[in-house]
Amino acid sequence: MERTRIARLAGMLAVAALVAACGQSGGAATIVPTAATPTGAGTSAAGTSAAGLTLEIETASVGDYVAGKDGKALYIFTKDTGNASACTGSCATSWPPLMVTALGDVAAGTGVTGALATITRDDGSLQVTLGGHPLYYFAGDTAAGQTNGQAVNQVWYLTAPDGKGIGAPAGGRNY
Repeated sequence: MERTRIARLAGMLAVAALVAACGQSGGAATIVPTAATPTGAGTSAAGTSAAGLTLEIETASVGDYVAGKDGKALYIFTKDTGNASACTGSCATSWPPLMVTALGDVAAGTGVTGALATITRDDGSLQVTLGGHPLYYFAGDTAAGQTNGQAVNQVWYLTAPDGKGIGAPAGGRNY
């Protein structure tokens, strides 16, 4: 029982540190999380790569959202613009982008209605988009069903089935 309380406290402190770091100007985080990064077929320094991944719909108190590898929530970043990700460097450590080798490596499961595509990141890797929105995991979500990144600093939002951010302000995207 005591071990569980200590583990929960440690987890809450890690999430609090990530929340504080990930809302900094320009989306750059100053703290590298200790939480495990979701894994796909392989990982790169800037995010998570997936092969044969099917995006699924999960439900939270805020509504239906899209989940990726191991049922972990996917998020959008309202500071992304056009076909570019604004989350690079240490931000991409806290918010690992969902990356693929080719668009065919990811599929939309039942209920996922947004169009799947990719953008090319600064390092040349391909990041998955849904409904035109680049997708990210949150390092503070350590298990399926967790949505600790929802509305972090009012710029990170769970991804709705159409690719929009759940609870994101209207016009919150710059494109």
